Amino acid sequence: MRVEVFPTTEELGQEQQIPWQDPARDARFVDLRENPAAIETIEPVRESRALAGFLIAINSADSLFLTARARTWLEKRPAGEDACAFAGQITFAFADTQANFDRQAFTLLFEKLRALLAATETSPALRVRLALHPCRYGGQAGRGFCASVLVEAHGESEGQARLRWTLGLAHVQQALLFSSRMLRQERRQSI
Repeated sequence: MRVEVFPTTEELGQEQQIPWQDPARDARFVDLRENPAAIETIEPVRESRALAGFLIAINSADSLFLTARARTWLEKRPAGEDACAFAGQITFAFADTQANFDRQAFTLLFEKLRALLAATETSPALRVRLALHPCRYGGQAGRGFCASVLVEAHGESEGQARLRWTLGLAHVQQALLFSSRMLRQERRQSI
């Protein structure tokens, strides 16, 4: 599994907003921590039970995080070893809104995630990219941050690419939940 962290410099990803709404696509932010049953309103979840499981776990009380967006897509290429690529991107933030204004909190999280994911032995046809974004939070003054994780898998067929993606997503889920536990312990010890 290749793990990339963006930015490696001061460059940030595209600005995000939480909560958000897109009337053109009839899509909006769904707070799964407050209303887990609303998961069925998220379009990509209808196509991927693995994504549904990921979102439920990351928005659970065991996690320090909340998810803001999720999307998946399939790319088909000329026949060959990597004829299909299946990818998904999830935008997430800390459930404690104040932590989202602390860039160092995201830096520490990315360090933990990179170490955990890089130690995972998976197919070289799998790539994970972590990105930091500037983010505006409704009702909050100033600009904070949020993160996104892109999981991309290649395969000879759509089925193979989706299976590899599902396995990669499970690794990311475990890394996020483990990081959440580690960060929670570190906070307790510093008090």
